[in-house]
Amino acid sequence: MKTAQILTVMLLAALSGKAQVTEVVDFSGKGIAGAHVISAGAGETRYGVTDEAGRYTPDRNFPAELIKVSAVGYEAASLRPADGRDTVRIVLERSVTGLDEVVITAQYAPKRRADAVQKMRVIGAEEITARGAVNVTDVLRQELNFRISNDNILGAGLTMMGISGENVKILINGVPVIGRLDGNIDLNQLNVNEIEQIEITEGPLAVNYGTNALAGTINIITKRPEQNSIGASAEAFTESSGHYNLGAAANAGRKNSSLRLSAGRNFFDGWHPGDASLWHRRSGLADITRFQQWNPREQVFGRAAYRISGDNEARKGKERYLEIGTEIFREEIINRGRPDAPYGERAFDDTYRTARSDVNLKYQSPLGERARVHIIAAFNDFQRIKNTYVTDLTGVSSTLTDVASLNDTSRFQTAMSRGSVIRDFGSALQVQAGYEVEIEYADGERIDDPTGRMENYAAFATAEWQPAERITLKPGLRATVNSRYDAPLVPSLNTLWKLNERQRIRASYARGFRAPGLKELSFYVVDINHNIIGNPDLDAEDSHHYSIGFEQHTARNSPWGYGISAFYNDITNLITLAAVNETEYSYVNIGEQQTGGLQGQVNYAAGGFDVQVGALYTAISNRLGARADVPGFIYTPEANANLRYTSPSGKWTASVFYKYNGARNFFLLAGDEVRESVLAAFHTADLSAERRFWDGRLSLQAGSKNLFNLENIMAGAGGGVHGGGGMMAVGTGRTYFLRLAVNFEKQTR
Repeated sequence: MKTAQILTVMLLAALSGKAQVTEVVDFSGKGIAGAHVISAGAGETRYGVTDEAGRYTPDRNFPAELIKVSAVGYEAASLRPADGRDTVRIVLERSVTGLDEVVITAQYAPKRRADAVQKMRVIGAEEITARGAVNVTDVLRQELNFRISNDNILGAGLTMMGISGENVKILINGVPVIGRLDGNIDLNQLNVNEIEQIEITEGPLAVNYGTNALAGTINIITKRPEQNSIGASAEAFTESSGHYNLGAAANAGRKNSSLRLSAGRNFFDGWHPGDASLWHRRSGLADITRFQQWNPREQVFGRAAYRISGDNEARKGKERYLEIGTEIFREEIINRGRPDAPYGERAFDDTYRTARSDVNLKYQSPLGERARVHIIAAFNDFQRIKNTYVTDLTGVSSTLTDVASLNDTSRFQTAMSRGSVIRDFGSALQVQAGYEVEIEYADGERIDDPTGRMENYAAFATAEWQPAERITLKPGLRATVNSRYDAPLVPSLNTLWKLNERQRIRASYARGFRAPGLKELSFYVVDINHNIIGNPDLDAEDSHHYSIGFEQHTARNSPWGYGISAFYNDITNLITLAAVNETEYSYVNIGEQQTGGLQGQVNYAAGGFDVQVGALYTAISNRLGARADVPGFIYTPEANANLRYTSPSGKWTASVFYKYNGARNFFLLAGDEVRESVLAAFHTADLSAERRFWDGRLSLQAGSKNLFNLENIMAGAGGGVHGGGGMMAVGTGRTYFLRLAVNFEKQTR
């Protein structure tokens, strides 16, 4: 199999006195730093490594007859120079195997995913693009172990390993995302425009990241400012369900400093069953068609990051840098009501406005030859304003209602800092010691708290120890002091056994916890329909996680890979909304839950094909399982299949993504009555094709989502105990999308 395409072959003329330059780039023309270059000729061999611009220059002229190049994450290439120019340019193709994926979540330094002690999953920028994703909802929808739920007002939430999304830690570059509504972060608010990759860890990372990291951690890694590079990119995306998106980014970098700017606007004009399957614009602002099952929304966002790097530190493997970043996000959702009977002259409309503002600072520096320090500090502000308007449909004018309960503003702010020192004690032992400080503020008409403040102080330590050449142990411990609740002492132990270069066995135990939020401690709603009072005496939820798994990676000489793993979670002190008397509800610690699962996956990567097929069987039990009329465990299956083909030239790719979500039962306690709800099974599938032009600078992508034309599924009508019936919205029918992207980048020195 041909492993690289050589776009231009250039060699220093024999009569020239200049040393030849070898330039190593990817298909987009971006230089590949750290590539290994071997030049052979005239009875001698030279070895070198490319700099940050992807260039290698020997110390003197050398008549190379053969040049070999290799880099982590790319297929190796070789060439025999044939002309008289003064630069050799080699383009490397990305490897189709996952062996060389690099991860940073909970790692001491960037590390190959195959060598990480924890089991991790990586979704890279190329795969995100192949899915036609607009936000993180689109990325995770067809991943195993994730179930996505949609709410027209609260947005998209998830469950992971059978555990609700309030127990999933979501980070952006290691900084927690705030603004949970009904316990979930709205995944629709996390856009993919600047995402480099998403790293997913199943099971608690509470030692590193504290509360909410009970079920797992999703760390979104964004594109960082690039040194020695100047460039710009732009993208336009449209989807037949009513999406119209624009985005742009620019990067300017010199040797020691770099700046990256990006901005975009996502617009969705809403969707309702019966809308045209192809592109359309709705205009029913004053008639019975104004109500939509999927509400219109507009998002505007921008990001800026400035990075200062130390001289030559990256080449020594001990990069020193200081990075300052900021992000602004604004969203407006319009929930238009149906015209009031009997004359249809007016309607009640709600608007939900979200404002996020984040500022962060990251610092890393070596401390002598064997140690380094890493510090993150951030301040996040989240505000959500809900207003209700009375709309006069005869003149299409709106007036803000003066009913206090129909208008609400909630604001959450978090100031945090996490820092650690990593010390190497030879090749067999590394130790990390760190701290985390997090101070949360909350304010709103429905937050009944004299201070609106919660403080969290923690110290943690981990180590990676190799008692034998192929075995790595990673113990950890976290101690937390909180101003509002008693936090548990959190230990963990992860193990990795490398049977050989391709085969791995991992086993882990970790304790996790979820702190009660200020909303659960202080939230209240008292009106004609609600009487909910917060509970300031809540304890933290507590869990114990166990997992074991085996995996074999694909390789160039063996395209097949596979893996099998099992997990079990035991959760106590689940925070539940329950009736404390005949008229009042509050949050209480009465819940227990166990989840377990068995997962398998097969991979094939060869000849331009990358195929992944997986299946998962999950069992869930809660405290209702003690009742005779409720099953002890509820079982639900999942399966998915992803196929990508990349042409030998790398100029075009085709992708298909499929997911089966099995039926899922829920049991709820209403007084002394047990109620069952059943979500019906359903299938989803997407496909796309992308063609690159102009040496990779221009790309055109077309595809279709929701090939099975899914809109709603049955929710309810369970058997055996009392149940209701209804429908749950899961999709906007079959849609079609187009994406056009352009990227210009030039390496500088």
